Amino acid sequence: MAESKSRHEDPKTPGATQAPEARRAGVGDRAGSRKIELARLAPRGGHANKLLPRVRAAIAEQIAATGLYPPLIVRPAGAGDGGLEILDGRQRASVLAELGFSEARCEVWPVSDEQAEVLAATLNHLRGRADATAQAEQIRRLIGRFGQDRAGRMLALSPAAIRQRLAALDPPKPPPADREGDMDLSAVTFHLSPAQLDLLESALRRHAGGRRTRADQLTAALTAAANQPKG
Repeated sequence: MAESKSRHEDPKTPGATQAPEARRAGVGDRAGSRKIELARLAPRGGHANKLLPRVRAAIAEQIAATGLYPPLIVRPAGAGDGGLEILDGRQRASVLAELGFSEARCEVWPVSDEQAEVLAATLNHLRGRADATAQAEQIRRLIGRFGQDRAGRMLALSPAAIRQRLAALDPPKPPPADREGDMDLSAVTFHLSPAQLDLLESALRRHAGGRRTRADQLTAALTAAANQPKG
């Protein structure tokens, strides 16, 4: 079978090829950023990313205030109707529609079904983790500029969560110094003969009572037993 039947030459770039889905959708074979009507975009099924309501509200507030957001990642859907499937950005697309946008900035990735499955499963997981100290510095700068209430809304963080993150800026606390007279209590095992056990119990009875702790009573009993004249 000739290769030309399974690959399609891009008329704009001689020698280049494009996936059949991309050709039918009219988006070309190369990844690129462009504005696409929201009506042409459909979320991929089986998505795993969920947003808390306060996080969604923060995203909406940010987009409404600035009009800026990371581009959606889409691919030709393959149905031949010009539709595209959202690989990353389903929540942003929904927020844009609610805010009255008719288009979204998108990165078009003409990938196969297998590649799309891998990307959909990994795009929300293969991300860096914020350094706690650097993140706390960013939060402190936002608070200094906008105030804690607005910064909390922008970051979708409660006051308690903000305090927790800012704690990364606190200097480490030194370990508590040993107080004078503190005892290093360790477990000790005694092997006593019946006669020695009787002697210890007798000493405990004599030193029991009062305001002394059980440990003090045991110490006094052991001391008295050790000083007991040997018969």
